[in-house]
Amino acid sequence: MTDVIEKVTDKTSLETSNSNMGQLLTIRQFCAKYPWPSESAMRSYIYRADVLGISEAFVRVGRRVLIMPNNFFLLIKQIEKKSTQGGVYETRSWQKREVCA
Repeated sequence: MTDVIEKVTDKTSLETSNSNMGQLLTIRQFCAKYPWPSESAMRSYIYRADVLGISEAFVRVGRRVLIMPNNFFLLIKQIEKKSTQGGVYETRSWQKREVCA
């Protein structure tokens, strides 16, 4: 995974302007080009993009979601740095289980 991220994140800033949007790929095109993440994992990232803080990597056109690969890998790298520094980016209430005595 980190090899893929290192190869793609040569740029240090996010591509946000319309003129510099870069390459846009569908989920299938993205997964055919990059070995990580899988198609189902990518759909999960898209579904939870706002919670994870990676919504800037996706462009929505109607029902279609297009991915900006450079932005995606850069944002994943930022999440990885936060998680190694002890930051938690998501909690789920259904994972918290109380032990009854």
